[in-house]
Amino acid sequence: MFIPMSHPSFFDCEYQLDKINPINDFLCRLDELMGWSVFLDLLNQVRSSEKK
Repeated sequence: MFIPMSHPSFFDCEYQLDKINPINDFLCRLDELMGWSVFLDLLNQVRSSEKK
């Protein structure tokens, strides 16, 4: 029998982050150091080309 899985809520994601951060805070530190907005134009181009 197939039981559809629900989509994770915002709080599920927050809970996962709370579990991950103490284990390896490298991603948190990287997020603090990296200006991710420089990739927005490129990511939007890729996303718009996938919809075609």
